[in-house]
Amino acid sequence: MLKPFLFVLALASLLTSALAATAQSQPAAPSKSDATKAKTRQGGTVAKSKVAADGEVKHKNKVANGSKLKSKTKPAPAAGKIAAGVVVGGNLMMPDKDLVENALNSTDHTTLVSALRAGGLVETLKGPGR
Repeated sequence: MLKPFLFVLALASLLTSALAATAQSQPAAPSKSDATKAKTRQGGTVAKSKVAADGEVKHKNKVANGSKLKSKTKPAPAAGKIAAGVVVGGNLMMPDKDLVENALNSTDHTTLVSALRAGGLVETLKGPGR
C-alpha cells in the first residue's frame, strides 16, 4: 500500500515542479492532500490523484484550455503472493510441492528429471522421508 502512495506523491511533486517552472510569476499553488488523495492547482491546471484501498491509483489532470488526461494504475495481481516460493533458474519452486514436482515444472531441470526417471528414483523421492 505504501508504494502506490509514494508514487502519487512523486507524481504530484513532479507536476508541481514542472508547472512552477512554466508559471514563475504566478502566486503559490494552493494544494490539499490526505492519506489517499492529493489535489494541486497551478495557474489554469488542476492535478488530482487518488489511491484506493486495493492499491489502485487514479490520476486526473485538467488544463485551462479544456484538455483533460485520465489514467489508472492497478497493482500487480500477485503482489502479495510472490514470496510464497523461491525462484530457481527462472522458475518458481513452491514449498507445497516436493522436489520431483518442482523439477518436472522447470525447463532448466530436464536433465535432472531424465536422470531421476532413468534411475527409478521418482517414486523414492516422492515417498515419505526417514
